[in-house]
Amino acid sequence: MAVMLGGVVVMSRAVTTSDVVTGVAIREVSELTGERVRTEISFVTSTVSGSNLTVDVENTGNTSITAYTRMDLIVDYIRTGGGPSGTQNVERLAYVASSPRNLEWTDLSLTPDTYQPGIWDPGETLRMDADLNPPKTGDGNTNTVWVSTPNGVVTVGIFYVP
Repeated sequence: MAVMLGGVVVMSRAVTTSDVVTGVAIREVSELTGERVRTEISFVTSTVSGSNLTVDVENTGNTSITAYTRMDLIVDYIRTGGGPSGTQNVERLAYVASSPRNLEWTDLSLTPDTYQPGIWDPGETLRMDADLNPPKTGDGNTNTVWVSTPNGVVTVGIFYVP
């Protein structure tokens, strides 16, 4: 009888622990889903000069983005080399704090950055500077850039290489 009662207590604790873990997981998923629903970014413009790509993206959502340095910047572009038509490349660029080099990007500015300095608030535009392995010039190639927030919200834009 004591063994059976001990087994019931152990099972009861296991079920209670499982319920607590499940409840925490559901709450975390709900919070992340709510944050994602309130997050929105929009491609504004881009320019290319040599191997330098500048991209402007506006925070058009209802939430501030604090970890924008953890965003993904992905480019699909025609690179110099590989014959007269160049080579199609898709690259995820790595974030660096300043002076991007080959296939890196950095944050140049937030404008207007008046509400919470250093945090990408709704209505502010983030200017990103990237260094590409030189894009092919002279053909007016249309290329694609994706910007993704840490919680998975994406905007897509195009850039032209003159």
